[in-house]
Amino acid sequence: MERSLSVSLKGFNDESLAHLVGNSLLSSFNELNQHVDISRLEQISVGYSDEDYISLLSEFRDGLDRTNDSIAVGAGMTVISNPTDLSFRIFFSGIGIIGLIKKHYDNDESLLASSIHTIVHEFMHVYVGTELYTNYPELLTTITPKNLHEELKWKTILSCWDEYRVCTLCANFGENPCESYEGILKNALSDFDHNITKAKMNRSDWGILLKKVYAEIHGLLKYSSYYLGTCKGLEINYLDTNFYNEILSNSWFAPYFNQLEKALSAIDKGFDKEDNDIELLLEISTILVELSLHTGVLVQEKPDNSVWVQLLF
Repeated sequence: MERSLSVSLKGFNDESLAHLVGNSLLSSFNELNQHVDISRLEQISVGYSDEDYISLLSEFRDGLDRTNDSIAVGAGMTVISNPTDLSFRIFFSGIGIIGLIKKHYDNDESLLASSIHTIVHEFMHVYVGTELYTNYPELLTTITPKNLHEELKWKTILSCWDEYRVCTLCANFGENPCESYEGILKNALSDFDHNITKAKMNRSDWGILLKKVYAEIHGLLKYSSYYLGTCKGLEINYLDTNFYNEILSNSWFAPYFNQLEKALSAIDKGFDKEDNDIELLLEISTILVELSLHTGVLVQEKPDNSVWVQLLF
């Protein structure tokens, strides 16, 4: 059953183009919603330029900004707009759906497959978010981080699972993203040591140091989750790929990568068995802490909920 969905577009100088893009997004939503439940999506917002996109994010929630690290810049975002009734809102930048815009602007479909994948990817975040918070309602109610360390751990847990599951579901829509994710993960891995060294330089504020170190580890695990989820969705054994055998298997990161795959697969199987054990999710944070030790950063949570950070080297 089709449902009404609000679409807002910012920065489009051509009203006809804006209507065509908006209608295409609505059609895509209604078509996908017949197969997977993304009915909790209440609004799609599109910013034509980067400035328009960033403006839409900040207008929605103060401090909300696009993903932007040393490896990748986000062109789409799905957020929970109302935790009480679990509704979602999606934001796209014009760059993220440029193939759709070009199709309607000058009938150029050369980039359409890429945009289709991006659009479905964000729609699947609605499905996966609904699935996660329906099966683990305590994530929105009783589980509240008691300190910075817990906050950073949960951020990584939810990000890794979310991207793994989404990439599994959308792998076959539009452009095959596998090569792109291989490149992103390769860059994240090659830059990791340098970025960690930079993150550890400023020791005047241990909280900031911890955030910076964990941000680098978070990124590496998140991009690994993209790749692992895509392999699963394409029914590829990641152990048989050239990327794994030529790049990952020979790196220091291989044991952690394999550990992450096992953790994500266990969560996946838990959903199939309706085994909603929170410990399955927490295994991802175990990998995060182990990687922190690998970088020479020891983090301990004290009984009074304070966090102790020590540089080992």
